[in-house]
Amino acid sequence: MGGTPRQLTSGDWNVGRRGLGSIASAPALSWSPDGKVIAFDGLTRAQTPEAWSESHINLVSVADGTITQLTSGQGNYGQPDFSPDGKQIAYTGYPEHNTSYPVPDLFVMTNDGSNIKALTNDLDDGPSSIEWLDSGREIVFTVSARGSRNIHAVDLRGRIRDITSGAQVVTLFNVAKNGRAAVSISTSDKPSEIAVTNIKGKNDISRLTDVNSDVLYGKTLGEVKEIWYDATAETGESARVQGWVVLPPNYDSNKKYPLLLQIHGGPHAMYNSGFNFTFQEFAARGYVVLYTNPRGSTGYGSDFANAIRHRYPGPVDYADLMAGVDKVIADGYADSDRMFVAGCSGGGILTTWIIGQTDRFKAAAALCPVTNWIGMSGTTDVVGWLYNFFPAPYWEDPKPWLDHSTLMHVGKVKTPTLLMTGDKDLRTPIGEAESYFAALKILGIPTRLIPMRNEYHGTGSIPSNYMRTNLMLRKWFDEFDPVKVAATTEVKAKH
Repeated sequence: MGGTPRQLTSGDWNVGRRGLGSIASAPALSWSPDGKVIAFDGLTRAQTPEAWSESHINLVSVADGTITQLTSGQGNYGQPDFSPDGKQIAYTGYPEHNTSYPVPDLFVMTNDGSNIKALTNDLDDGPSSIEWLDSGREIVFTVSARGSRNIHAVDLRGRIRDITSGAQVVTLFNVAKNGRAAVSISTSDKPSEIAVTNIKGKNDISRLTDVNSDVLYGKTLGEVKEIWYDATAETGESARVQGWVVLPPNYDSNKKYPLLLQIHGGPHAMYNSGFNFTFQEFAARGYVVLYTNPRGSTGYGSDFANAIRHRYPGPVDYADLMAGVDKVIADGYADSDRMFVAGCSGGGILTTWIIGQTDRFKAAAALCPVTNWIGMSGTTDVVGWLYNFFPAPYWEDPKPWLDHSTLMHVGKVKTPTLLMTGDKDLRTPIGEAESYFAALKILGIPTRLIPMRNEYHGTGSIPSNYMRTNLMLRKWFDEFDPVKVAATTEVKAKH
């Protein structure tokens, strides 16, 4: 069994679709049924600043390594998959654009790159995990939309049918010839498990594993409630926003609980209805946890995702987050005098933006934030993406870069702030947190800076650091929770 590997590609470039901040991502490869060529995604020339996100569908000959590029222009294309008869290739992507988040579509073309046809054009987000069915008449894929991820199928005329639906997160791995698909499924009350579904049916999912039962044995989980609310920015722009509230286990409606607002990164990303250990852990400690998808999030269409372009962070996403807070308070879930806010990456950015606009939160935790866009522009690994987020380079028009840098609003901050960043972070380098920390120290605002050793982008890549992150956040919030401070003071007075 086995044999000697033979390299098919070479040169000053990488196999794999170009993405945010990456020279290449894990490549998508597809053998032609006759075994003569392999389709792959990537850019087969050296990286240049103007081509920071350009990727194409290519073929490489197994016999001699000859490469043929099938797609053209400055688009971003990936996930090639040969049809069962080898005559067509399905793939995803988008042409050259002038937005910060173009929603990808699903395409098919003949195996020589001709007869390109878009099969989707109005999805809430781009298709992923694409795979031809054995019949060659349909392609299955998943879409993350409105807080869920489900499986769908599209025929060659562009007609889409749902295979799964509902508030769940389904990941598609592989489809057998008999139409049974290997998937994983997670819901708000159940962590991800391996399952199977019939792509010819609808919502026919059977879990095969229960590997998390021992972790959750004897545990009472907090109830997760989906919410929708209206938000209007100071600019007058309104939107309908989706979010979730995690209540403490054995929640008592006669009590008021501290509120933790958690903000996702990205900014083009989406919280979903899957299980979240961190949020359940905070709920178990007595917090009401609110997490929402403000404008800028994916899963709600192109206009929603691009509503923050040229003004991030700013009035639109801020309004969406604070409207969610106001709803939770109005619904009686939480105590308005015991509110806390936290987020990582894009969530860290919005955390520092929020505390520069309001003093309603008793403490904040900004993980991996960006606080100075101009300073970041020469130190980050997402230079091309960053310049795309502003109308002009900062040397031509520095005002937007400064207006939306939270460091320029630090003089208004009154909120005690914990800052955490990995000491090897290339996305949002630790200098961003250090600058904000220094400013808070000068201003006399309680603050703490924790460099996370050997962490890149994020603070919890290994279990011990994941636990440390949650423990440090809890400890920081406890220091400024008026109820816990009063209780500690009372105990000390008795002794």
